[in-house]
Amino acid sequence: MKTNTSITASGSSGSKNATNKKSNQTHTKVCGEKGGIKMKTLTVMVSLFMIIVINCTSHAATYRLFVTEPVRTSPNSIEFSIRLQNISTDDAEFRYSIGQYFLLFNTAISNGGQLKYTLLESGLPEIMLPRNPIVKGDLLMLACNEITADKKSLPEIPVNQDGILIARMRLETSAASFTGDSPEIRWADANSKFRTKLFAYDGKANIDITNISNHVIGGDNGIVNYHELSGLPTVFDLSQNFPNPFNPSTVIRFSVPHESLVTLKVFDIAGKEIISLVNEKRDAGIYDVSFNGAGLSSGMYFYRINAGSFTKVMKMVLVK
Repeated sequence: MKTNTSITASGSSGSKNATNKKSNQTHTKVCGEKGGIKMKTLTVMVSLFMIIVINCTSHAATYRLFVTEPVRTSPNSIEFSIRLQNISTDDAEFRYSIGQYFLLFNTAISNGGQLKYTLLESGLPEIMLPRNPIVKGDLLMLACNEITADKKSLPEIPVNQDGILIARMRLETSAASFTGDSPEIRWADANSKFRTKLFAYDGKANIDITNISNHVIGGDNGIVNYHELSGLPTVFDLSQNFPNPFNPSTVIRFSVPHESLVTLKVFDIAGKEIISLVNEKRDAGIYDVSFNGAGLSSGMYFYRINAGSFTKVMKMVLVK
């Protein structure tokens, strides 16, 4: 689900004036680029840079980028989502191409523990997932995705709909629980070295459409406070695995509102049990369980949960 390739996230990006002195020629790594490119000539450098990314003050579409109010999923973990909406007043096409995301938070909530930041789910194609979620000081960092050459695969964001899930994130501490302090989750502002950046494809190039006034928290500009956190789940549930299709590993999430004996099993299309992933009592909470299909053939599989009187079956697809 995560890509471990390191990406250096830049606080800003933009075209640079070229120099005719070959000894001083440098190549600025573009957000999402996998590595530096050695340029033989100034012409090649400028041409390639223009193809990869063009910064522009005009906006191809008006968007709204927001963080949902966090949900406390256990005493030592909270989860929230980053979503992107197209709120243009016309029908201009909005194809999402690149994004990097930086949030500030109150480090005092760690309660002395080590903090971990994890990508749980996304509505983006796998190659376009934000990468390398890490905690650095008071920053929650998501590095930008790779640039894809297949522009037809870029997701289109419809006007005035729910938009697309960029990432569902989990922040957890190694301590037994968070403190009672407010997490104060908020977007890194213009004074921060690291800034959230968004690019859209306009049919010819990737255009920088970043407008921090459209970056909001919990539906409004401001800070998410501790009192806004909701509690543990109130119902049993079994979610769609992520990623899906998958190869070879995927994650299955389920929710338990109170202590229950839980079984979670995987079956092939003929109904034969492949593996029992969970068979024990679980306290109230939201759980993620990994499933590895490395030894299985491509095809459709099913997973089923039984918890008390609750039963639910979901399907997933292994593609090799």
